[in-house]
Amino acid sequence: MALKLITAAAGLAISVAEAKSHMKVDDSSEDALIEVYIKAATEAAEQLTGRAIMPQTWELTADAFPSVLRLTRIPVASVASLKYIDGTGAQQTLSDTRYQLDNFDDFSAASVMPAYGTSWPDTGSVTTRTR
Repeated sequence: MALKLITAAAGLAISVAEAKSHMKVDDSSEDALIEVYIKAATEAAEQLTGRAIMPQTWELTADAFPSVLRLTRIPVASVASLKYIDGTGAQQTLSDTRYQLDNFDDFSAASVMPAYGTSWPDTGSVTTRTR
């Protein structure tokens, strides 16, 4: 399975003004550098924890449907789409009534599984986008 960032976070985890207040900086001569530091600290924290600090869109691609799709970049707010290649080679989008998202807690991977009474379709490959 391959995990790919589709849409990065739109803003900063904290504002430059908040960082400057914490750092006791009054002038704006280093604002650009402070913004770079905030971005670097956020990226380092995300790499270390495996968590998304700010809202992002990720894409998970698999060769086939496993019994459960594990979504490791947490927290997961929603599944934007679940697409697959059918037996004829055509891309299909699975109806959101055919699967369910389970976020057990704030610390473990989320999962996507077939909704009660359904099963995964026959497929060539699977692509899941989450937010």
